[in-house]
Amino acid sequence: MAFKFRLEKVARYRQKLVDEQGRRVAEANRVVTGLQARIAAVDEDIARHLSEFSDVNDAVVSVQGMMARTMWVTHLEKMREEFSDELKSAHEELALQRKDLNDVWRDLEVLTKLREKQKAAWQAEQLKRENQDLDEVGQIRADRQRRSKVAT
Repeated sequence: MAFKFRLEKVARYRQKLVDEQGRRVAEANRVVTGLQARIAAVDEDIARHLSEFSDVNDAVVSVQGMMARTMWVTHLEKMREEFSDELKSAHEELALQRKDLNDVWRDLEVLTKLREKQKAAWQAEQLKRENQDLDEVGQIRADRQRRSKVAT
């Protein structure tokens, strides 16, 4: 008879929860990474446009061109602020998802330790039974041997 963990269905369900939560954490991490990449791209655009402001060597400066560049840089800075706000909320979501993952993982770990403890107890009981059976067989053999000696 093999060991059977009575809470195996619960353990499988907990493992499923851990797997699902792991996927949620990965998705939240992808969102954070994507936002960080967007912010880096916007920062590069801002730096490039600001360097273009200083590179103007034309003899004639176009006021409309300068205003357009200023408006574009202002727009990029607003986009960066929006991305930064989204990044902050994405970090909070990631932290929440990681906390949830830790919670469901801890529940699974409790069941795993319980399974190991019960299996160890079952194995000890099996060993005890086997030893008892061997002792009984030994007693029967010794009794038969004694009887055969008395009969002869």
